[in-house]
Amino acid sequence: MKIKLPNISFEVSHECNLNCLYCYNHWKYDNNKLLLLNSYKQAKKTLKKILQIADVEHITFTGGEPLQAERFLELVLYTRLKGISVSIITNGVQSEDVYKQLVDLKVDLFELPLHSVYSKNHDYLTQYLGSWEKSVRTIKQLIRSKAEVIAVIVLTKQNCNEVSETLKYISELGVQRVMINRLNLGGQGINSIKKLLLSRDELTTAYHEISDKAKELKLTVSSNVGTPICVLDPKDYRGIRFTFCSFDVLKRPITLDYTGNLRFCNHSPKVIGNIFKDSLDSIMNSDYVLQWKKITPEFCKNCKAYDKCKAGCRAASEQMGLPLNSPDPIIKFIAPDMELLKMLTRS
Repeated sequence: MKIKLPNISFEVSHECNLNCLYCYNHWKYDNNKLLLLNSYKQAKKTLKKILQIADVEHITFTGGEPLQAERFLELVLYTRLKGISVSIITNGVQSEDVYKQLVDLKVDLFELPLHSVYSKNHDYLTQYLGSWEKSVRTIKQLIRSKAEVIAVIVLTKQNCNEVSETLKYISELGVQRVMINRLNLGGQGINSIKKLLLSRDELTTAYHEISDKAKELKLTVSSNVGTPICVLDPKDYRGIRFTFCSFDVLKRPITLDYTGNLRFCNHSPKVIGNIFKDSLDSIMNSDYVLQWKKITPEFCKNCKAYDKCKAGCRAASEQMGLPLNSPDPIIKFIAPDMELLKMLTRS
């Protein structure tokens, strides 16, 4: 009997035509270089294999930039012909014709960045002059085509002060769903901490503004990078839906790359198995997976919020070379008074 995987993220390429300062892809960090390949044959082989061994309901194509992948439209077509729904995480800078064809293939959802109402701030974060203009153009095209769009804002020092204006602009474009991601410490983002990372006061101020503006504009806003509740407590931001990781590996955003490597999520650098070498059952019940469930960071012991927030993004800890018993490194960087935080969370 096949293992049921409700959703997998499929990294079809490690290549990207942007060089975003905040990028969390683990191969973007200096110590984690990958040999960049772009093979349709290998990606198709991997896609066929995962569908043979697992009952997959939905595939999110990602990368890198997935539209950089060789014969990408054919991979999407193959997936749709199998009756599997598709979403795509894209930077929005490809040609209009490519996005039209993806809409024709009935792609369910597109996630595109729009970090600021101001083009200069968006382009600074992507390190690509003209990326704002192209992303806006693509969002408008997709909205006209009646496609479902999520606008993504990575919150940094560069764009936090205009976040209310940005939400208003996004709403005026016709987008109803917005994803707010605070800077996650991984990949290129590790090299950009001093440039981009908000203080705790800046982060909470921005989240209050976002929550209020979301309610005013009737936007559906989610915070999708799991964050320790001692840093951001969801009850303080009623206009934002927070997501957290699950102890159940099958409910995590499992990520498959085009060579067959599986990871817990697209933030994690840790390969938990390869579908061409290991059975899915052995991967899902490996020592590492079981260890992740069992180990509680010392900082989080006896914390009432731990079962919900799971110490934030521990994949970020792994990217920074820390062991699994370390909580999200965001705590160290923006909330160094950890004893005070523990008192606040446990009260």
